[in-house]
Amino acid sequence: MVRLMYETSADSTDVITWTRSANLKTKSVVLPEGRTIVVTGISFVRGKTDVEAAFIPLSPDLVTELRGGDSDFLVVDPFGQAYKPVVDDARLRGHLITLREKVISTEGPYRVYDHLRHSAITEGVEAGIAIDDMMHLSAHADPNTNREFYAQRSTVKAVEIQLARGII
Repeated sequence: MVRLMYETSADSTDVITWTRSANLKTKSVVLPEGRTIVVTGISFVRGKTDVEAAFIPLSPDLVTELRGGDSDFLVVDPFGQAYKPVVDDARLRGHLITLREKVISTEGPYRVYDHLRHSAITEGVEAGIAIDDMMHLSAHADPNTNREFYAQRSTVKAVEIQLARGII
């Protein structure tokens, strides 16, 4: 579930409703240089805004994992049961907190797993993607939303700024 949230820049309330039959799609895409590639990804409507998100391609490893489950739901709880939106929000957040604690206990990075959407936007900006272009991943019609709420403070950008200033 965490990887699905991260790759799609979606929040937990969206991903827990997705099914193989309705949301996992394969498309042929013609790239600007004329090359055609076939990709599998997620097609969905964002829950909070009812905005149709663009088709979001997924990594081949995640596609393999999603196709391997027994349920039509792409995300199930640790017991193999689908989450019920709204009803199971507290239970889902509890599972994400438990996951964070396990990652930290193995000396992994601290992450707030129900906010990976913010991390995806920040990483795109750090990789050189214009924040206005990140709307294709976040589905925000107004790029200011990405600027004001979704791009987190970036260590990479802070280092670049300090290098440019001659501080480091």
